[in-house]
Amino acid sequence: MPKDEFDPKDPLEMHAVSIEGSFDEMADAVVDEFICMHFSQEALWELFRNPFYQSTHAIYQMKGEAYVQKLIDRGFERWAQTMAE
Repeated sequence: MPKDEFDPKDPLEMHAVSIEGSFDEMADAVVDEFICMHFSQEALWELFRNPFYQSTHAIYQMKGEAYVQKLIDRGFERWAQTMAE
């Protein structure tokens, strides 16, 4: 099937879904993911400040700089403890 034709039964077609849960848990998971990919604190900050990165920037816009700083600090503390074990 050509790529320009839509097949509603395509099992690989991407679909957005809503997930219930805590905003803080979701934000922590986002930070954890990037820490696992060896992003530095400065690189993480770039993801939150830059509008190109829509999900992280949305967190920054909704919650503000102090929230993001705590989020990043908490993530690095969590991973420092995990790596020490």
